[in-house]
Amino acid sequence: MALTSFFRDKDTLNLIEEHVLPEMRRSIYIRIWDAGCATGEEPFTLALILAEGLSPDAFSSVTILATDQEESNFPQFEKRLAEGVYHKTDVIWIPRPLFDKYFYPFEPPDYYQISDQIRGRVTYQKHDLLSLEPVGANFDLVVCKNVLLHFPPDSRIEVLQMFHRSLRTNGFLAMESSQEMPAECEPLFQRLVRGGGLFQKVGAAT
Repeated sequence: MALTSFFRDKDTLNLIEEHVLPEMRRSIYIRIWDAGCATGEEPFTLALILAEGLSPDAFSSVTILATDQEESNFPQFEKRLAEGVYHKTDVIWIPRPLFDKYFYPFEPPDYYQISDQIRGRVTYQKHDLLSLEPVGANFDLVVCKNVLLHFPPDSRIEVLQMFHRSLRTNGFLAMESSQEMPAECEPLFQRLVRGGGLFQKVGAAT
């Protein structure tokens, strides 16, 4: 079962609001890669935060590329993200003002759909992180949670090096607050807050 929910790991989300949003307000185009999106709660959470934190014009320039390697338990990630429909038990952690503003009743009863405004910023692409091929370049933010811990240590290092290559200069990487940066990758990323899950790219691509 995918371990995900709306507004999960609030500490890291708060760091994104504090450190990443101000940088995004100075950007013309905003590119985000959510690596390991599962059933979509995480990329949609990011879109909700940006919708509230950016001007309408700036938000219209946001692209969130949500990727995952589909497994037998979840063979329809793309359909799930395109529809943006969730049961009432899935949306209980969404702050009420955001829920009232961006979610609408959907059939069957007890289901809700995210507004077109939010869904339009998120696209899905099937991708295997262990291919070590980035899905793009010059991302402002890469988010990767609950994924690297399933990889052997050498693969974690290689994936983090790939994220480094995919980020723009001074771009940001968000991981679980409990995720440690391997020593081999410490020259590539600066942890912004002690014990926090937000890092900023430093140095040249590897």
